[in-house]
Amino acid sequence: NEDVRQAAVVSLGLFGTAANSATRALTMCLSDTTVSVRKAAAVALGQVGNPSRGVMDRLTERLKDPNEGVRKAAKRSLDQLAKLHAEAEELADAEYEEEGWDEDSRDDEG
Repeated sequence: NEDVRQAAVVSLGLFGTAANSATRALTMCLSDTTVSVRKAAAVALGQVGNPSRGVMDRLTERLKDPNEGVRKAAKRSLDQLAKLHAEAEELADAEYEEEGWDEDSRDDEG
C-alpha cells in the first residue's frame, strides 16, 4: 500500500542520522511508482545525511523526475548533503592541521 510505504519512509527520515542503515532502502524508494513515496524518499535522504556517491547519484537522477515536487525535494536534499560533505572535509582539514600532519602524510593513509 502506497500510504504505508510513504509513512515508513517519512518515519525513517525523522530518525535522521540514526537511520543511516536504511539508506539503501530509501534510495530504492526513489524509484517507487508513487509520487508521494519518491518525494518522501528524497526528503528522508536529506534528513539521514549520508552523502555517499550512490545516494548523490540517485538523487541527481530524480532531478529529471516527471513530478516537480520530487525534483524540488531531490534538489533540497542534494544541497543538504553537499553542505554536510563540505563541513566534513573542513573538519578533517582542521584535524590534520591540529595534529601537524602535512598533505603528503594525509595521502598515505588512504
